[in-house]
Amino acid sequence: MDNIIKSRVLNYIEENKERLFEILSELIKINSENFGTDGNEKEIAAFVAKQLDELGAKSDVYPPDSISGFCEHFEYLAGRNTDKRPNVTGIVNGTNPKKKLMFTAHLDTMPIGDENLWSVNPLGGEIKNGRIYGRGACDDKYAVATVLFILEAFKSLGITLSNDLYFTGYCDEEFGGGNGALAACLKYPADVYVNLDCKNMRIWNCAVGGRREKLTIMKNEPCITVDDMIDAISVAKEELHKFGEIRYRELSENPNFDGTSIPEQSMRILCMQSGLNTNDRNCAHIEFSYYTDKPEEEIKKELDALAKRINARMKERDVYVKAISPVTRYFRYAFTEPDNEYIKLLKNAGKETMGEEIIEEASCLSDLNILINNGSRKSFSFGIGRDFNVEGGAHLKDEFVECDRLTDYAKTIAAFVCDWDMQ
Repeated sequence: MDNIIKSRVLNYIEENKERLFEILSELIKINSENFGTDGNEKEIAAFVAKQLDELGAKSDVYPPDSISGFCEHFEYLAGRNTDKRPNVTGIVNGTNPKKKLMFTAHLDTMPIGDENLWSVNPLGGEIKNGRIYGRGACDDKYAVATVLFILEAFKSLGITLSNDLYFTGYCDEEFGGGNGALAACLKYPADVYVNLDCKNMRIWNCAVGGRREKLTIMKNEPCITVDDMIDAISVAKEELHKFGEIRYRELSENPNFDGTSIPEQSMRILCMQSGLNTNDRNCAHIEFSYYTDKPEEEIKKELDALAKRINARMKERDVYVKAISPVTRYFRYAFTEPDNEYIKLLKNAGKETMGEEIIEEASCLSDLNILINNGSRKSFSFGIGRDFNVEGGAHLKDEFVECDRLTDYAKTIAAFVCDWDMQ
């Protein structure tokens, strides 16, 4: 593949970008909500498989748990029903393959939530004012649409690759799943995995570790008021922030997180509740998440010590920590190889197509660490998702992606594929 062919591909994308928007709109209309212990990935996996087959990419639809030995793997997360939630992998065989590249993107979305809070149909895929709206628009269906569109461009232009290109739309990313990403790299080994789940046209070269946990506080006797629970929550909050200060210091000292917001976000209290029913006024729950570069065993010791401090402070009230239990998998800290030639190639593609430098930074909790730790040390993420705290961002109402940004993204990915195949 030469530069003339690459120019033809980039011109095709510009001239047919409305088709890219249409593909994303179609994907948004398919409900693929993830509810933690179950999800709606079947329909979208079947849709993507049909598209892949029509584009000449052999498709394989498979539940992660169907892979031999998968459920015995140490990274397997039980209780996610991934025996019924499929991945779909498309394989484009090269004419003279010497290397393998896999793009990955997750098929599932967060729940829609209260539809009355949306100003658009969350499953409408509406295109207006230079934006495409709907659940999954920026997390992560734009990525699925991009790969399908690029394959469509190659087919329309009669372009064949020399090397093997894979794409996996994987299940169960939201709510700290990860079985889908694990299955992708175990079933289809590749030289590098480029996870198209990222934000702000950035490259993630480092995957922070951590988990979401649930802290349960109890009092042995029934209560007619939640006063003791409120005091216990206050004590627990203080101790959790001490735990968070340790996380902040450790990540601030890690050069991989220089210039990122990761240290500031290293411990977050996500929800607190007590007394929702008449029979639970002697119980309180706090859910929190944390980022770390430490192994799970070390964090467990810190959380055990945290529970003991809460118990000591609440002993006179006969209140104690019943459990600190995981809500998600434990994400193991990982980072891509230094001087990664694939990242350099992608950055060059971005400079060529957009005229701008793509910034590298560390990620929040994502399935990138699964791909690095179980697939290839050269893996990284690249995407245009929108942050959780901005209008229309990931997981929020009126989620959207910008059409111009999506077009630039498709051009960058396409140029990257062409350059990779020419190497």
